[in-house]
Amino acid sequence: MLRWRHHPLISCPLPTLLMPQAHYEVPGVDAEGKAVTRTYDFVPEEVLGTAAGYAAEPQWHRLPQMSYAEFYQGLRERNWTSKYYNPAAEKWQLQFFEDSGRFLRPSFEGYRVLLTRADGSQAWVNLDREGAPTFLRDYSGGGGKGAIHAPKRESQQLDHPVLYGSNQVFEQLFQAHEQRLNGKAERQFYEKGFVDRRKHAYVCPAERHLDVSFNLTPQEFSLRWLWDSLPLFLFYAFGVSFLGVALAIGIFRPRKQMPVDMFQAMEFAQSKGNARRDGSTGITFSDVGGLGNTIGEMMQVVEFLKDPKQYSQLDAKPPKGILLEGDPGVGKTLVAKAIAGEAKVPFYQMAGSEFVEAIVGVGAARVRDLFARARVNAPCIIFVDEIDALGIKRAEVGVRTNEEREQTLNQLLSEMDGFTPDSGVVFVAATNRADLLDPALMRAGRFDRKIRILRPNEQGRTEILRIHARKHKMAADVDLYQLAKDLPGLSGAELGNVLNEAALEAVRRGGREIVQRDVDFAVDRVLQGIRRPSLPDSFGIKKNLAAHEIGTAIVATLLHRQHKRVEAVERVSLVPRGSDWSRTIYARGRDEDYVILTRGRLLDRIRVLLAGRAAEEIMLGSPSTYSNADLKDATSLAYRLIANYGLSPLGLTTWAPAPRRSNALKERSFEVTVESIDADLFASSISGGGFQPSDENRHRLRAAVHKVLLEAYNANLADLEAHRAALAAGADALIQQELITGKELEEILAAHPPVQPESVPQVTAEPLDNLLPS
Repeated sequence: MLRWRHHPLISCPLPTLLMPQAHYEVPGVDAEGKAVTRTYDFVPEEVLGTAAGYAAEPQWHRLPQMSYAEFYQGLRERNWTSKYYNPAAEKWQLQFFEDSGRFLRPSFEGYRVLLTRADGSQAWVNLDREGAPTFLRDYSGGGGKGAIHAPKRESQQLDHPVLYGSNQVFEQLFQAHEQRLNGKAERQFYEKGFVDRRKHAYVCPAERHLDVSFNLTPQEFSLRWLWDSLPLFLFYAFGVSFLGVALAIGIFRPRKQMPVDMFQAMEFAQSKGNARRDGSTGITFSDVGGLGNTIGEMMQVVEFLKDPKQYSQLDAKPPKGILLEGDPGVGKTLVAKAIAGEAKVPFYQMAGSEFVEAIVGVGAARVRDLFARARVNAPCIIFVDEIDALGIKRAEVGVRTNEEREQTLNQLLSEMDGFTPDSGVVFVAATNRADLLDPALMRAGRFDRKIRILRPNEQGRTEILRIHARKHKMAADVDLYQLAKDLPGLSGAELGNVLNEAALEAVRRGGREIVQRDVDFAVDRVLQGIRRPSLPDSFGIKKNLAAHEIGTAIVATLLHRQHKRVEAVERVSLVPRGSDWSRTIYARGRDEDYVILTRGRLLDRIRVLLAGRAAEEIMLGSPSTYSNADLKDATSLAYRLIANYGLSPLGLTTWAPAPRRSNALKERSFEVTVESIDADLFASSISGGGFQPSDENRHRLRAAVHKVLLEAYNANLADLEAHRAALAAGADALIQQELITGKELEEILAAHPPVQPESVPQVTAEPLDNLLPS
């Protein structure tokens, strides 16, 4: 064990097995001028302590472990240079152990410290990491001049506990063993590099608090180097083994290449038609709704497939190819399956992208194989979905093309010309981009029938909903006919999605059948989007929303009672969906009711658009910006009523108003402060007779528009003032329930009959009348 204590004059580095020199001989001159040699002991024996030896390593598992933080704080209390120094701190005996390698015993990293207190109790501290670099070189000058008392940097203030380690412990030990010198001794030390031992006593400040020794565990044969290098050895061994296996597989396994065997080549070039062949689709025209007049065209193909020879008796040529064009989701694939199911013939179905491969010639071979299979199984139907992937227009001369795609298209054109009408094979293709198809593919003799499948009308939507309703358990209160009227423009797939969402909502609420409220939820979910979080009840804005929607619903209900020119209210909702915070949903009429519009219907629509603003003024004292969008729509509708439709006292006016700026210009522009002189290039205008009104007529037009708006707004104020009680009751009910139906609104109006008000607020148009020329 090497026992180490700090020398009173110099700071010693960490001890090693080599003993430092114990004394130095320095030549000098005495008082009489004679040359003498003085001996100075730098490391006296009493400082070094006993001879070197090894202390027995304690049994760590039987001793309690002290935390690093507690140990470090104790060192600072025994460090006279620290602000935490405690002169009354008890003495600690510290034995540092460093592992030198063991074979059968457990080893450890870094240092372990055995701490013995004054009462004889022991604990150990684990210093398994070095910690952040410290200023140890400032305390290990090796006896250089001024090494101790030269200005030193203070201990580092580290930000994270992970940065503390054995370096910080040794730093505290060096500081604790610094020598205290008076002013005279310091001056002598700075001048000569030492202090005369005969005049100054050696006092170690840490003698009262610390007894430090360093120990090495006895070395013995160890395989630790092998254990430390085992992960790296396994990594390299696995890498070399994997590389060898990969090379062996690449050398001895045949490479993947084009099959050279004739039968393998035929199998690769096959169209895989057997996997896509349906012996019977099981779908008939009764399973398809919304076909309308197109079913007659389909029946002609069905009759041909049932008896191909009847056309040859009259030398008639039945259609060889049918192109089904329509928007996504209208049922093109379903119609093709229904034709095969109605005729009870095999159905070959493939996608246009299945014919195109990276290897040139494979697509053409698959086309030949598909038609060969169809001729063997005639009568049958060949159906190619998304044919625009296969039959896209060929490039012009000089433009780089896709050779494989063009070869496949040429083969398809050849095959469509090759089979005769009496072969019993009908080629059906579907696409939603017929404008992309090659003209040679679209000519007569290839596609003899081009049928456009439109989105279903009201009757078609009803048929589709009834077909989908067969799969669900529907309650008696679900009105599919009204649902079909409320969903104009939806395709068959979208209508099926509405009923599926209704079924999911019924499952979520634990119901056994789909009720009308589930259907209403599904319609809002599909048309408006997912539900957003509702506004808190503490927000006063809910009163504005409720007053706006209830006022709109009450005016619409009153107008519907009078002359049925406005749709009945179906429900009023405060459930936020999409970009809307609230909405009023109407029971839409038949499709033909919206083909032409009358003056009375347009005026009623303007009143409904302005009703929300009037309700806010009645209930809250003033309107808000929430009605801004409705006000814009009402102004635009009034403008068209007068300027375009000629349905005003101004007479037969079909003026085309001045072009107005569109959003396109705003999206293309950067931030500017001047108007663009090319604004008309991005503008849009309402269709009209093409005549621009004069300045006088433009004033008259604006005054007439404003007059229509004011009359509609004042009429709303009068009706809502008379129904103020119903307006307040409906708003309260809507805030509490977030949704009320049209039937519930009728009950609220019946429970709160109208009262003739003493005075009705009116808005005048005097400022705008001044715009009219005298």
